[in-house]
Amino acid sequence: MKLKVFFLLMILFSGYYDAVAQTQTLSEQERIARELAARNAEMQRTIAQGFSRLAAIRAENQENIRLIRKNGDVSFKYKPALTKQDIEAVSINPADVTQYKEFLRQPDTGMVRLQNAAICLPESQVIQAVGNCPNNIVGKATGYSFRTNDYKNKIFSDIFFIKDAFSTTGVFTFGIFSNLGNVDIETLTLASRGISQLADFQPPADKAEIEKQVQILNKGIQIGDNIYKTQTVAVENYSYVLRTIAYNGRIMRNSATHRVNILEDDARKDVLLVFRVIRKHEDGSLTLLYKELSRKAVPRVVLEEKK
Repeated sequence: MKLKVFFLLMILFSGYYDAVAQTQTLSEQERIARELAARNAEMQRTIAQGFSRLAAIRAENQENIRLIRKNGDVSFKYKPALTKQDIEAVSINPADVTQYKEFLRQPDTGMVRLQNAAICLPESQVIQAVGNCPNNIVGKATGYSFRTNDYKNKIFSDIFFIKDAFSTTGVFTFGIFSNLGNVDIETLTLASRGISQLADFQPPADKAEIEKQVQILNKGIQIGDNIYKTQTVAVENYSYVLRTIAYNGRIMRNSATHRVNILEDDARKDVLLVFRVIRKHEDGSLTLLYKELSRKAVPRVVLEEKK
């Protein structure tokens, strides 16, 4: 009898310990599950915070890039390398930003301040210890590419400002200007007088013809009331039309390991725009207000550097 009771008690205690063990196992699983859930939630919060920071940085950068032309600020990509003098030399007057605020809401519009190459890029190549030239900006802000919306040196620019004149000095770039007079560029379109003639111009697709056209336009050609030339005098409060045709080309230079075409990464486009000289600054620089009217591919001709 005692033996039977003993075995019965063993069976009962065995079931009790199994239940306790199962309870402990379930409790451990729940604890692990809770820990995993907490870790996952923390990871999700970290990822969300990371994306929020990236979004904020991206938004800030986009705002800064937008501000380079529209609110008188300097593009984010420039800021780390620019001095106070550099920033001041390319800054837009706040009054101009306010005056043309609505115009600048339109697509393909902007402002740019050009320094005078006669002051900032003197032929003597003497480095000036004093002055307002932006020494850490490409080309000292004397040339600008409307194709890339950025300052460029002479060989990559669509417009170059020296003394009292604009010209196109970009290599294999055919620039044609016309002075439209004191007209409001906000009303100008491809159909406007003085612009339609240039919009209808068919750029030559042959090297010999290109050279011929350049020779003609160096002297100037009159169509109706407008004169078209490869350069024009810069006058405050006057508006201009510019068609800049950057032909594809090859200019080979030696790199550390091989020869490269320096025009390979340059945007070669046919762009027509209007711009207005809205301010002449005390340092001799000019602020331009502009609007792009058309952009298209260039003729399929590849020009090469003369040996």
